[in-house]
Amino acid sequence: MKKIAVQGMTLVMKPPHTGVIFVFDPPSTRLAANGLGAFLDGTRIQVTNIITPGFPIPDPGPYLVPLVATALRSRSTGLLVLREGDESDPQAFVPKLINPAPPPDFLEPVPPVSFIIQIAAAGQSRSLAS
Repeated sequence: MKKIAVQGMTLVMKPPHTGVIFVFDPPSTRLAANGLGAFLDGTRIQVTNIITPGFPIPDPGPYLVPLVATALRSRSTGLLVLREGDESDPQAFVPKLINPAPPPDFLEPVPPVSFIIQIAAAGQSRSLAS
């Protein structure tokens, strides 16, 4: 049993990348844990300003990625609930470098933007789901 992810959950970008993370979709209005709306399978996360180690220019994004529920039984409106530890599938995108662009003599290829977003803390400590 793991804690259900609710409003106030903590999201992290798995190392080595860093970026700004924003929950794009609202929580469920039908399922609450400790009075806070719960998040469901497919909740989209927006990521911007991604820094790739070894590359000097942050990628502005934005990129939208869905979180994937690992719960087996706990559902709301037909969707599985998200729980602490759930994450997005690995993502890889063509970079959206806008400004500043690499100088013309920059020989290093621009790496793809790749990352995984994980629910590090559920945002509550009592409601569990399997």
